[in-house]
Amino acid sequence: MMKKVLTGAVAALVAGALPLAAGALTGRFHGGGTLSNWTPACINDGWVDTPERYEVRFHPRGVGSNRDRDSIAFFSGQHAMSFVLNGGDFSSAWQPVTHAFLGSGITAVDQNQPEAARIRILSMWPNNLTENTDQPVRIRGQIQHLAAARWCRVDFDVIVQQR
Repeated sequence: MMKKVLTGAVAALVAGALPLAAGALTGRFHGGGTLSNWTPACINDGWVDTPERYEVRFHPRGVGSNRDRDSIAFFSGQHAMSFVLNGGDFSSAWQPVTHAFLGSGITAVDQNQPEAARIRILSMWPNNLTENTDQPVRIRGQIQHLAAARWCRVDFDVIVQQR
């Protein structure tokens, strides 16, 4: 089971990094942002207490050709990580997500596991996204249990735009 989850999570990370055909981008938001405000649990796990810059991909559930899930992925020269909420929308409540992390190691945890990462959205503007949304979207949120580091919590602040 874990091998299946790991394979699917790694495939999702790789697919998010690859460019798609011009007509297939409806519903896919690309941009960048930062992870910052690392808690002591993150620092103890080896993260540095400075903001880190990432390229970001956000695929909101049901917009354009997107599946029945919300997903957000972060890519840098050192790390790649994805967070997927199957069958739902990210919200202001903490929600367990399927999480894959590639860095000094590989971690993948399904959203149904007790040690699953959790995500919540603190604000998103505009907050009603459709395939016609053509303006930049700012998303602020938090991630907990990042890369399987228990109680590691970090803030994210990203701006993405549909391509």
